[in-house]
Amino acid sequence: MPTLNSSHEILLTGEFPSNSSTILEFNDFFLKQPSGVLGYHRLNGITLENGNKNQVQIYSNTFGSDATEFLSFPADNWGIRLQGSIGGGNEVTGNLFTDNPNTGFPADFYAGIYALDFTNSVFCENTLREASYLMYFHGMSMGTQYFSNFHTGGADGFRVEDGFIGEQGTEGGEHNGNEWHDKWLNIIPAHHAYLLPEFQAPNSRIFVHTAQSVRNTQGLGYTLFSKYHPADIEPDQMDEWFKPDLTGFPGEGGCIDHIVISTETDKAIGSGTINLMGLSQAHSWTAKRYLYAKLRQNPGLQGDHTAFGPFLTNESNTSVGQLYSVEQKIAEGLKVSANLDSQSSQIRAGEIATINQLELADSTLNSATTVTALNSALGIKNLALSDLRTLDSLYNELNVDYQANLMLKLQEALTLNNSVTTATDYEQYEKIVNDIAIRQVLFQNGELTVPQVAALGIIAAECPKYGGHGIYRARGLLRSCNEGNWNDDNAGCYPIAEPSLPQVLDNGYGERSTAKIWGDQIIVYPNPATSSFFVRLPARQSGTITITDAIGKVWKTVPFTEGEEVRFVDLPNAPTGIYLCAVTSTNGNLQIIKVILSNK
Repeated sequence: MPTLNSSHEILLTGEFPSNSSTILEFNDFFLKQPSGVLGYHRLNGITLENGNKNQVQIYSNTFGSDATEFLSFPADNWGIRLQGSIGGGNEVTGNLFTDNPNTGFPADFYAGIYALDFTNSVFCENTLREASYLMYFHGMSMGTQYFSNFHTGGADGFRVEDGFIGEQGTEGGEHNGNEWHDKWLNIIPAHHAYLLPEFQAPNSRIFVHTAQSVRNTQGLGYTLFSKYHPADIEPDQMDEWFKPDLTGFPGEGGCIDHIVISTETDKAIGSGTINLMGLSQAHSWTAKRYLYAKLRQNPGLQGDHTAFGPFLTNESNTSVGQLYSVEQKIAEGLKVSANLDSQSSQIRAGEIATINQLELADSTLNSATTVTALNSALGIKNLALSDLRTLDSLYNELNVDYQANLMLKLQEALTLNNSVTTATDYEQYEKIVNDIAIRQVLFQNGELTVPQVAALGIIAAECPKYGGHGIYRARGLLRSCNEGNWNDDNAGCYPIAEPSLPQVLDNGYGERSTAKIWGDQIIVYPNPATSSFFVRLPARQSGTITITDAIGKVWKTVPFTEGEEVRFVDLPNAPTGIYLCAVTSTNGNLQIIKVILSNK
């Protein structure tokens, strides 16, 4: 199997404490696949992975790619990749994927934004286009607030898989106001929105204030169009996903001031009535963990539903509440007290004023023309240096107080963690990772012992779909000493979908073609054609295209090489009729497709 290589323009891994703040803004990313590299090469613009992230803002970044073929296979590029966090306060807002006029298919990116098991994040006012999957949620991403995003083209504009993101919008009130548009008149998305398994649709319900868009019978344009309620949605036979709510209204954005509310999804989790069919026990536990933290951090929501109070009481004695208490104790240790913060601010202000005095004294020393002026400047400088030493000493005393408080809280956290009751692997993994992370700081000067590395390695190799977030956290801790090779893209874990093919309307006027999946499937377009057409070739193969008519006469033989994605075939002298396009690969595979040449 070819090797998977990954590169990241910006990579943030490991734990980001709740009192941290990180801003990634105004970057311009242009992802270009390297030539001559063996195996698959995945390029990532911004990646946040393997550990809880808090207060990370990804704002106003621009993403482009180098796809140039008119109907090109999508590059293995990922604009923003978010993976493995149950932190909070993260925002992905105002990012732009540039328009590529060179391609009819969304070839620049496999995924514009990809979020795997990444909870409590705001996605707002992003302009998404030129990707096979514009927005791809995978796994459990509860606490998602997804609003005022602009989707253009793509093969799947919005995808949710193997989990849910929670309800979007308020029935009878503000809707989230996301928009869906086609890029081309005759190359349209396979799905504007796609979700599986289908019975999870109500757990990601999207309220819309209009009827669903409907394309006309030829597929070109719409008999009814609403940018807020797209046409191609699956599943949505009974409005189980996109639910019309004519009493509501689209929100106007407000990315920073969006209000945290309790949703029907939250109420179903709290009452134990949520449908988790098709998901794992770890998914159910993560859902409870999310809701417990949300209600504790937003006490005003606790009265919204009769089930919330009993839920908090019951879960406080389980691993859900116990592990949350461990997290809070660690956060208390990392947080600087108001008193220390005030004293630290005063010291910083004093240092700035003293440094200004030093600069003024140095300037006087350099320009002094008399002994009196020189002695005066030396006196001011010596006094300022003495003040700096005093301030530095005071700062060190504050740091000692901070460290003492941190060690005390970490010791309390370790004691709490030891008392956590676990019955499953995903609970035990969290407990083990907590123990190692605390001991690493408390007793080991930030280092990991050999047994700890071995224990983390065993956990990191598991699948997060069944082993929970402790696996991501273990991987984050190992980054400093063991890069690892963790790939959850397999049939037993979180396989990503094959690149999806937009629907091509033959010659721009025919009926809509069936949505297909790109992979090694051969595709001919347009079909019917006049005298020429394109052939989508098998990935990473060489071989021959042979065109024959109904009686077996060979009209054209065209070789293709590994690395080619599309081959143009021209039959200027062939009469109208039915032809066979046979694609033979060097690995022995043969695929034959019927091609119709119509009147010129």
